[in-house]
Amino acid sequence: PPFEDFTESHGALEEGETAAQGYITATATRAIIFIEADNSAIGLMAFIGVGMAEVSTCDITVKEGQHVEKGDQIGMFHFGGSTHCLMFRKGVEVHGFPKPGGEYNQPVRGEIARVKSSSQ
Repeated sequence: PPFEDFTESHGALEEGETAAQGYITATATRAIIFIEADNSAIGLMAFIGVGMAEVSTCDITVKEGQHVEKGDQIGMFHFGGSTHCLMFRKGVEVHGFPKPGGEYNQPVRGEIARVKSSSQ
């Protein structure tokens, strides 16, 4: 973060790296998996995994050229916290994401959002 030391006067928190979570994708362990979707409305997309703790590991288990279905394992995180990002090409309309800060968990293999198809 844009402060010079870890004192409260510079906006740092006692939690240390928690104060830098806005920068985590630039500094933490990352894994990128490109996926060519069967749905032409989606096309090429990317899954970006980010290990968030001091020794977190991003383990990619899917192989190049492998076809995956909804719910198939493509990788995993080891140790510490983690987050991820789904990147879609320009023009792909994605809607229905859960509201941030919700007090519920998304079911495993459950719907995250929907892509508007060209016929809708």
